Amino acid sequence: MLGLAERLSSMGEVVSGTAREEGLVEELRGLFEGAGLEVSIHKVECLSWEERSSRIEVEGGLTATCTAMPYTVSSTSHGRLVYVGQWPSGGLEGCVALVDMVPEDLDLAKEQCLEAARRGAVACIFIDPYLDDGSRRIVVTGAEGYSFGPGSPPPIPCVSVSRRAGAELRRLAGRGARVEVEASISHGSRALIVEGVLEGSVEEEVLVTAHHDHWLAGFTDNCLGVAFLVEAARRLPRNLRRRVRLVSFGAEEQGAPGFSPWY
Repeated sequence: MLGLAERLSSMGEVVSGTAREEGLVEELRGLFEGAGLEVSIHKVECLSWEERSSRIEVEGGLTATCTAMPYTVSSTSHGRLVYVGQWPSGGLEGCVALVDMVPEDLDLAKEQCLEAARRGAVACIFIDPYLDDGSRRIVVTGAEGYSFGPGSPPPIPCVSVSRRAGAELRRLAGRGARVEVEASISHGSRALIVEGVLEGSVEEEVLVTAHHDHWLAGFTDNCLGVAFLVEAARRLPRNLRRRVRLVSFGAEEQGAPGFSPWY
């Protein structure tokens, strides 16, 4: 199981509505069919977001590597670089906010971004609390809390940097900075769902699900879960009492055709 999870992770980022998702789903179809399951593929409309490029430039010649946070739209922002720690305090009018991600809950990045925007920031740079190299993606939208319908993208561009790059940017706080993001967005893409079924002897059924789309490497979010589905397909007995549906779905955070996670 771990070997399959590692191989899925090595494919790189899988965004719903793209050719890479189609290739992954076809592979899963073959694995399910090879295990003797009855397989079907379903399509659902979704938003598809992909980063094309992003970078940070600071006065004095520094260019920092960064990763755009979904669903930042293509934009360029300029302002004075200001380190604000975990939560913005005071006015940030016209500034680029340098923010520590909250180690206990990385998903709070959205609330931090919205607070920075309310205080006048023109962009938000998140410092990863764990990764010395590389960075991560956390979904950031323009709405508080969770949403079940179309919404809006983040009000300002958001990017993340490694802990090492963040330390260098903190040293340069007070200088002028430029944050540039180029992203492609499609509101009419199609996410894929692959479903394998083991029939039972009664009407009751059990659903076992995982999402195959993932940001960056995505080993635990959720290549490992998808590998578990395949292992379950191989190992479950064929004389089950309840029907079992093994479902790998896309668009975990891109289900609504607008800018809204699909929870």
